[in-house]
Amino acid sequence: MSVWEYEKISELVPEKFQLNLNEGGTNLVKIFLDKYEQKRLGVKDGKTQKVHLKLETMNPNRSFKDRSLAFQISHHHSKGVGKMIISSSGNAGISAAAYCSLTEIHLAVFVSSKVNPAKLEKLNKFATKSPNITINFSKRPKSDAIKYTKSGDYVNLRGSTDEMAIPGFKTIGYELAEELREIDAVFVPCSSGTSTIGIAKGIKEKIDRLPAINICQSTKIHPIAKNFDVLYTPTETSIADAISDRVAKREDEVVSLIEQSDGFGWILSDQDLQNCVEFLKEKTKLPNLTPNGVLSFAGFIKALKRKKIYKNPVCIISGI
Repeated sequence: MSVWEYEKISELVPEKFQLNLNEGGTNLVKIFLDKYEQKRLGVKDGKTQKVHLKLETMNPNRSFKDRSLAFQISHHHSKGVGKMIISSSGNAGISAAAYCSLTEIHLAVFVSSKVNPAKLEKLNKFATKSPNITINFSKRPKSDAIKYTKSGDYVNLRGSTDEMAIPGFKTIGYELAEELREIDAVFVPCSSGTSTIGIAKGIKEKIDRLPAINICQSTKIHPIAKNFDVLYTPTETSIADAISDRVAKREDEVVSLIEQSDGFGWILSDQDLQNCVEFLKEKTKLPNLTPNGVLSFAGFIKALKRKKIYKNPVCIISGI
């Protein structure tokens, strides 16, 4: 399976440029939460609730960013681009390095000096094996990547500004519509909003309607979710370090999707995330569960606390 299985995606890039690591085709797991489990998570008087988990940690680099970068890099490569740049909190940089390592593309990755050590280790492995990949440390990765782009003939892979970052994410929506046609809500970890837009568009293309779009952000960074959620205490830090986009260039489009679909924006604390990681590890025995990955499930639990009930909700377990 790969993002190229879908004609609407594959027709956009000549086959010889289609980079493929067998991304996509991830499992959709159904679980039930009884009233005692819900009480443990802070939900009072809850009835047994069904929820589906879309396991994007099954992608080759353990993140849904694989889908986006597989298409994005392939598209630009087909247009003759040989130099690319990306600023990342970790997952996007890893995915970009993985796909660029299949080519002669030169990739410059900008990360914070405080980047997650486990993610940095993965990046370093790609850089060690592929001389065309360089890692640059910065106090302001996004700003420095933009400056670097202007100084040379690089294409910036920043998801919030490149429309080619969206098509790969649409394949999540395609799969969900095929696997669960009755889907009535989707909970998505949201940084720039690119993945949210792609997933929503993919579902809409398949079943001609939108489920309730629910985005999930952290108490540290929540420029879009603050339009909806007011029950939170802002913090200076968050263990959900993949939520890093304070600018939110796609805010208007994401807010519009939420409003059109009668969805919501949820802001989650470290305690919310820790509780959900511990619970899901015990409940499902699934590997690779992290605060970033369970952000959507934490949003779903907060929705239950607010008496928002859905029949066929899906949580995107986004990555490591």
